[in-house]
Amino acid sequence: MDLEFWKLIGKGLIELVKVSGPYVVAVLGAVFGYLGNKNAKEISIKVAELQSDKDLSLQRETHRFEDGKRVAEIKKDIIDRVVKEIEPIYSNTLSLIKAYYSMCSSGDSFNKQLFEQMIRDRFFADVKLQDKADSSLARVSAYVSILADANMSMELIKLQNCISACTGIVEWDDTNWNDEHSEKVRKLMEEIQLTYMALFIKLGKSIQ
Repeated sequence: MDLEFWKLIGKGLIELVKVSGPYVVAVLGAVFGYLGNKNAKEISIKVAELQSDKDLSLQRETHRFEDGKRVAEIKKDIIDRVVKEIEPIYSNTLSLIKAYYSMCSSGDSFNKQLFEQMIRDRFFADVKLQDKADSSLARVSAYVSILADANMSMELIKLQNCISACTGIVEWDDTNWNDEHSEKVRKLMEEIQLTYMALFIKLGKSIQ
């Protein structure tokens, strides 16, 4: 058998091993040992080297997949913590701004007794709740910083600013009780909902 023949055979076998497993290597070794041909032995060695490279590549891909899976699990855990901390604050703030808007947009004059019942006693009477909310927001900031996502951090800052604005816009008397004030409250009510949605979109994309 001439050299060109072995080159042709060798090329075909090498391609075969690329899509086959380690069992082919063992079979080829036995065949070439029987033939005792120098060119065949060289091809057998080349096949074994290719299989070894293939195994190493597979190991690297496996480790990369396992590392990626672990990172995804950590990210999901952090995001779950963010949601757990921030959802109650958002819900309470949204309830506040909706209740306040329903009052100031009603067209009625400022009613102190109704204000105290609907706004003050429900949302501002318990100082501990505000302290708890501040602590939760601090933890959320720490969690988001771990994710090292600048866009997500910006969305969180926007939401925190909206939450502060919602509590700050509340008027405790009739000084600014007018249509202009009601419109500001309405826009803020829309803004906090959009900002919260934007943050959750960022959170979802971070684990894709």
